[in-house]
Amino acid sequence: MGAPGRCFDSSFKNGKPATFGLAQVIPGFEKGLTGKHAGDRVLIAVTGKDGYDSAGGAAAAGIQVGDSLFFVVDIVAVS
Repeated sequence: MGAPGRCFDSSFKNGKPATFGLAQVIPGFEKGLTGKHAGDRVLIAVTGKDGYDSAGGAAAAGIQVGDSLFFVVDIVAVS
């Protein structure tokens, strides 16, 4: 389980949307967004296996092997 209450990134807080292709993200994030549409709000829960376990975690973000990640995503555009 991930560290409770710990946010490692927030495009909402930063004031600008994040832009990326699905091939650029962790498998769990890709699975959670595939088939979604502009205007959707999605809650994505990602296990360590579909997150950063294969990379040995993501130390810069404070993510350890086995951590679960949770994302709330408001999709503003899809290309």
